[in-house]
Amino acid sequence: SAHLVGSSMGGAISLWMARLAPTTFERVAVLAPATDASLVSPLVHKLAPIAPLFRATLTRPAMKRILGSVITRKELITEEVVDRYLEPFLEGASFRTFIAATSLLSDRRLPGALADMKSKVLVIWGNRDQSVPRRSIDRLMTILPHAELMIHEDGGHHIMEDEPAWIARQLE
Repeated sequence: SAHLVGSSMGGAISLWMARLAPTTFERVAVLAPATDASLVSPLVHKLAPIAPLFRATLTRPAMKRILGSVITRKELITEEVVDRYLEPFLEGASFRTFIAATSLLSDRRLPGALADMKSKVLVIWGNRDQSVPRRSIDRLMTILPHAELMIHEDGGHHIMEDEPAWIARQLE
């Protein structure tokens, strides 16, 4: 057996995996899980085949703006951090894969299909999250009534960046 931890899109994937294999994944922790189909524009799927063309628009300044929307503590957004986040997207295939992976997020079966989950679930969310709104978390919690919700008042969407020690304590 294994424990899963996933953030945002990875949170949705982790919940889906645990739903499909509850004896393998007995415990799941999700950070700002993106389980609300309305968060993804339908246009994203149409962009997947031409995603490499958009790679040129993902510059260091663009990545810095993206990070500014998901990391609350701006002092953490150093040039090194920007480079590390940008690095996987320097290859066109990685960018295309990321765009294509968003198809999971727009799956209209979510979050309703998670209602029969057997795994123990911990949902972690930052009150300053600009990507996954509280209404999405509240909806997920009504579908997963036995899940536990932990909220950090100052955390953003990438709460693991904003508050790594707090996240580690919650996961322990």
